[in-house]
Amino acid sequence: MMRLITKLFTILFISQFIHGFLIFPFTAENALNVFYKNIYENGENIDENVMKYSVPGQFCLRDCSDGKSKVCYFKFIIKYYQVMSIACNECMSGNLTSCLIKKCVTADGFQRGFLSINFQLPGPTIAVCKNDIVVVDVFNEAEGLATSIHWHGIKQVKSQFSDGVPYLTQCPIPYFSQYRYIFKADDAGTHFYHSHSGNQKADGIHGALIVREPKNNKFYDFDLPQHIIFTSDWMHDFSDNYLPGMAKRSALTESMLVNGRGKYRNSNGEFTKTPITIFYVEQGKRFRFRLINSATNVCPYQFQIENHNFTVIATELSHIKPIVANTIHYLSGERYDIVIDANQPVRDYWIRIRELDPCWKKIEAFAILRYQKSPVKVLQPKIIFNETPIPNWEETYPKGILFNSLKPKIEDIAITEAEAYNNDGDDELLLSQPDHIYHLFIDSPTIMNSIMYEKKNLKDYTFLTSELISNASFVAIVNNITLQYPPFPLLLEQDKIDDSLFCNGHSLQNKECLNGGNYTICKCIHRLKVDLGSKVELIIYNINDKISHPLHLHGHKFQVIDSGIFKDPKDKSEANKKLNLKGKKFPYKDTTTIGFPGFIRLRFRANNPGFWLMHCHFDWHLSIGMAVIIQVGEVSQMPKPKPNIPRCHPYTPLSMK
Repeated sequence: MMRLITKLFTILFISQFIHGFLIFPFTAENALNVFYKNIYENGENIDENVMKYSVPGQFCLRDCSDGKSKVCYFKFIIKYYQVMSIACNECMSGNLTSCLIKKCVTADGFQRGFLSINFQLPGPTIAVCKNDIVVVDVFNEAEGLATSIHWHGIKQVKSQFSDGVPYLTQCPIPYFSQYRYIFKADDAGTHFYHSHSGNQKADGIHGALIVREPKNNKFYDFDLPQHIIFTSDWMHDFSDNYLPGMAKRSALTESMLVNGRGKYRNSNGEFTKTPITIFYVEQGKRFRFRLINSATNVCPYQFQIENHNFTVIATELSHIKPIVANTIHYLSGERYDIVIDANQPVRDYWIRIRELDPCWKKIEAFAILRYQKSPVKVLQPKIIFNETPIPNWEETYPKGILFNSLKPKIEDIAITEAEAYNNDGDDELLLSQPDHIYHLFIDSPTIMNSIMYEKKNLKDYTFLTSELISNASFVAIVNNITLQYPPFPLLLEQDKIDDSLFCNGHSLQNKECLNGGNYTICKCIHRLKVDLGSKVELIIYNINDKISHPLHLHGHKFQVIDSGIFKDPKDKSEANKKLNLKGKKFPYKDTTTIGFPGFIRLRFRANNPGFWLMHCHFDWHLSIGMAVIIQVGEVSQMPKPKPNIPRCHPYTPLSMK
């Protein structure tokens, strides 16, 4: 009888394993999790087997406390669509019912085309648990457009071909084609995704990517999926009509959106009648909110909530020891998790996000923090109109304690003052001498048009002309080099890679360079090479460019060990002073801000082989060259592409004789 029971159990186990469902835990880490690990690490079989064990992505939004992993499948269809389309019916006239029609995209109420994912703005939220496998099939149905998706915050360990950078890790996805991204959600935190092709992020290809973990009852009572504050700026035309190029008009935005909704204020001070986003809380409870800055332009954002302080508990890839503030400054690509204590009287409160200098337009976005007495578990997120007057620009809220200040005063808190909550850091990285130290100077100098239009300059340099400087053009540089992308994706055509393909500050021979008066600017494939496993320190200077820059590193996480504002930009000793890092617990980040005139000093462990981009996260600064490629390890140490991965390369027909 025991033999029969054993045999039946074995048959049942094998049957359930084949179909992707495991009823009985087999070991401390159940057999299905082992299988997920195997297909993730076994790249040859992942495409053939992963779909057998996947579940629709919406089922991956769950309590993460059981530790069981899933394969989460999402389907993205990229299409051109319209804000305030015919689907919105009478929404523009203030008809609430029309605004809530399923395929009605309201944005700020101004009619325009945009790039949608599944007819949504922003795109669908991806919410999974740590260590889930994420599979996203991207179908490009946007006529005449090539695209790609970068998963901002995912290091892509062992999944380098899913980083989404054209001509580094993949070919762009052509029109009427598709590409499958597969990666492991190995870092819990608030992340997002966006197109990494041109300025498509500005036109709508972006959305939240949340990697959840078991709730920390010490700091908050609820971590609700609807409490994502996804902020973006918004233009009234496609970004290609503004930048880069020769348009003689301002490229500044017309409005801001929170979760794809906002209001446009016209020259008469009147707002469109579009709805704004409302977040529901229950009095006496603490709620975790996730801030994501998906801006395109150069304006820092200032975040405040009427009559409320909040507690900052995480930045991108790390929990931090709680910091109480009432104002946050954050730039494109940055994310922060805050806890809001709903301890005020029951009513509506304004959530207020405004653009700061150098943007001269008075643009800010509003959402509503709405108290209601119902239990949180029955609350349903609704988007409704609010009759409370929107504060005027001059009716400012007091800054109080400012977190992530670019030019911190005594009462402000800089990011370098934040301390990681758990000591999961790399002590050797901080306490020993780095293996590589690079000094990088970023700038976007103006070059007189009389020089830009000479010979091949107009052809060879991507630039932006602004109406504010009508006789000059901008070129973005790192160490006087503007990045040129390689002629083929480096990770796909590894046999074609030769050191002569690249340049750096010491090897600019035979490179096309431009004498721009105060600058000699070269355009080439700018690469920094570091050893696999090495400790890398980057000291990055912003001395001449009169704005702050958000810098994002792909494939790795770093620690900001020092930052500051120069009293005398000619004196760089402050950026190179010896630091006492013993006992420090800096949080991990993937995006950080460098002020003007200032510097940042960061370190990371180069433990992920491949070609990784580090760049300014303002879209048009990247498109005009403010980036550098970091090669981690030798080509022989990098993963090899599967035979069926799409390839692309230049084609020049033979000359006819």
